[in-house]
Amino acid sequence: MPWQVLIGNVAAVSLVISVWMHLHYKLYRLSKVQAKLGFGLMMGLGAVLSMILSVEIDSGYYLDLRSTLLAVSAVYGGPLAVLVAGAFTSVQRISMGGAGVEPAAKLVGAADEALYTAKKHGRDRVEAAADQARAA
Repeated sequence: MPWQVLIGNVAAVSLVISVWMHLHYKLYRLSKVQAKLGFGLMMGLGAVLSMILSVEIDSGYYLDLRSTLLAVSAVYGGPLAVLVAGAFTSVQRISMGGAGVEPAAKLVGAADEALYTAKKHGRDRVEAAADQARAA
């Protein structure tokens, strides 16, 4: 049963990315800020969809593919998109409750920071951000 749910999770993430790829050509009149906000909104909604289709592996701990969409929003959307996607993801995870809320919130923040740092400053500073994330 868990494998079927995770396959559905992969399909949902693929669908969200495909929808954005088809939509962004039609939204060419948007400013850069509006496009980044839209991208962050789409990735955030996809992360929420992924979390709805998650598998509970222990009481309050869930397995899903939200990190994939956060990574995509950080690398391709920049700080504005990752803030929007991270906000959606954090709100959904808090509303799900359980024992894993605090570690999940820290992980979302650390992942957002590490991915954006990797994009902006290059690989040599990624290790410093990863060390900070591990310490959190």
